[in-house]
This record gives sequence, structure tokens and C-alpha cells, in this order.
Amino acid sequence: MLFVIIDSRSLPDRHVINADVCVVGAGVAGLSLVREFIGQPFRVCLLESGGSGPDRMTQSLLWGENVGHPYYPLDIAHASGFGGTSNRWTLKIGNNRLASG
Repeated sequence: MLFVIIDSRSLPDRHVINADVCVVGAGVAGLSLVREFIGQPFRVCLLESGGSGPDRMTQSLLWGENVGHPYYPLDIAHASGFGGTSNRWTLKIGNNRLASG
């Protein structure tokens, strides 16, 4: 399997990315799904709006108003970037606190 990371901002205008399957989002679900495709006879493209780490510009895509059931602000409840919201998960073990990311 060929695995290539390309920042689309470096591609020329109107560049076409050819793939048989496109998975949108490199969060836990998207990464898990793409991993299942390893060794399959088709080309897979994984699209992520964020980069490899947090950045305010991309996170601003999540700014918005939530209407309906009360919920956390969207830009706080979700994270753009490789790994998605899992980068915000924390795990408390005994007296230690382990944070991902």
C-alpha cells in the first residue's frame, strides 16, 4: 500500500485527485475505516480539513451556532486535524492525568 500525505494547499489550482473511495475526516472513525482498506485493490483518498496539528484558522471552520438540544460550542466539542477530536481526549489514571496529543 502506498501512503502519501499531501497538503492540498501545495497543489496547483484545479488539480484532480483520483481515487475510487474518498473518506472525509481523519478522526477516529475515518482513520479506522481507511485502515480497514489496507491491501484492497482500490485507491483510497482520506480528506481532512485540518493539518497534522491544531491550528486556529482551520478550527474556525467549526464556529457556528447550535440550535435545538443544548450542547457544547461546536468549536470546543470537535477538533479539526489529523486524529480529530481524539486530540482533545484526556484519561485520568490514579493520580496521573494523561492527555493525548
